[in-house]
Order: sequence, then structure tokens, then C-alpha cells
Amino acid sequence: MYNSTLNQWEAHKSIDFSTSEGTDVFAYTDGTVSNVYSNYLQGTVVVIDHADGLQTAYSSLKEDVSVSVGDKITGGTVIGKVGTTANAESDLGAYLNFQMIENDQKVDPSGYLSVAETK
Repeated sequence: MYNSTLNQWEAHKSIDFSTSEGTDVFAYTDGTVSNVYSNYLQGTVVVIDHADGLQTAYSSLKEDVSVSVGDKITGGTVIGKVGTTANAESDLGAYLNFQMIENDQKVDPSGYLSVAETK
């Protein structure tokens, strides 16, 4: 995909959900929060470890996330809110970047999700 913010082509093994700033972000499934951090390109990020070597990562969250490292959570738990903290794709405005990592390799999340379009 072409990243117009960084003016370069790059692999994009994640899904960007464009939505309003402040929209709740929910955990994909049960797991344990393994990392919460911020950096310039991804913004505020929450990483959750799930069963069988699966992790999910949620980026561009508002700074005040609802979880801490070590928290055990169930699927559907609010982990934070959509923000504009990521600078890698700042031209998107408020959005959630959702990644799935299987055995330390980023994988296409569309195989795990059923996303319905709303109007």
C-alpha cells in the first residue's frame, strides 16, 4: 500500500478502521495485556497475548488506555479509545490500526474477522 503521509510504498499487514475520535476499542478475545507503549509512528499501542501464539495489537489509541500490563481481560472488554496519536498515517485522521501476530509473524487480520459495513 502507498502511505501518503510517509510518501512511500510499504507492506500493510493490518486493518485501519476509520472512525470518530473517542470511539471505544474492544479486545478481540480473551487474553492478557503484554505491553502498553507509545512511539512516534504508531502512537499509543496496546498488545494482548491470546492462546496458541496469537497476539493482537491496537495502535493510534488515545493516551489514557483502560488497561495495564498484566491485566487479564475477556473478549469485548474496552481497552481504550480511538485517537489520533499515530503519525505514520496522520492523514487518516482518527482511526484504529489493528494487527494480528501469529507466532511472532504479522498476519492478515481479515482471515480472523467478520466485519459488517454500516451506513
